[in-house]
Amino acid sequence: MAERHSILVRIQNGHVTSIQFCECCLPVEVEVRTYESDVQGETRSKSRPPKLLGDGRSQDDLGTYTAEYFESE
Repeated sequence: MAERHSILVRIQNGHVTSIQFCECCLPVEVEVRTYESDVQGETRSKSRPPKLLGDGRSQDDLGTYTAEYFESE
């Protein structure tokens, strides 16, 4: 069985305030998406890749969002 790792994402008022990786985490990138409206319905098993909008936002099957990226050290 694979070793378990922890990633703690703190969200306040809809925004990520911090993210912490366990010390034993292999290099990993975490994408946190903040959708502009509540996500409704189920996700498809084969989602289309997100479409990049001209203003830096992205759009996928669930709606329009901004993304923040975090990497373990």
